[in-house]
Amino acid sequence: MKIIIHLLLFGLIFVNSCRSPAPPAPEPFEMPYFNQVNINFQENEIQCLLDHWYTRTYDEENPIVFRVINDAAAYNSFFSCKQGIVPQSIDFSKNSLLIGMKADLGKPVNSPVNIRKMVQNLSQVENGDYLLKVTVAGRQGGAEGGGEWFGFTSLVPKIQGDVKLEMKYEFD
Repeated sequence: MKIIIHLLLFGLIFVNSCRSPAPPAPEPFEMPYFNQVNINFQENEIQCLLDHWYTRTYDEENPIVFRVINDAAAYNSFFSCKQGIVPQSIDFSKNSLLIGMKADLGKPVNSPVNIRKMVQNLSQVENGDYLLKVTVAGRQGGAEGGGEWFGFTSLVPKIQGDVKLEMKYEFD
């Protein structure tokens, strides 16, 4: 009987050692040019926003397009770059989405390239409205200015007032 138990135990150990190890978890992809707070857009959603830059969808709003999105219709229209993009679900009865991106393709603007960091800070001002300060840090773009796309988004508790955007660029 002991021999049978030992053979079974040896068999289990052998079978488990023959299994291939689970694939390693993918390493997170660093995107210093796309800053997200309280939300995690997928690559196809971020690519959709970048596609809007390439097609100059928001060219008239340059250098930055910025929206406070409080409903599904506005949200879905912002991600209308191509069929099949279904942005993640957001409960707009409780939340607002603050979203912005560079909109000045081909125009020299003194903004960073080789972006290494972005920081967002939302604060309420005295009159009840809000101020979103976004700092983008990177290398100076040269005499012609910066030409690198960047975007930022924050999911925040529902905002009813105005939100003003203040952009700050830091150069290495």
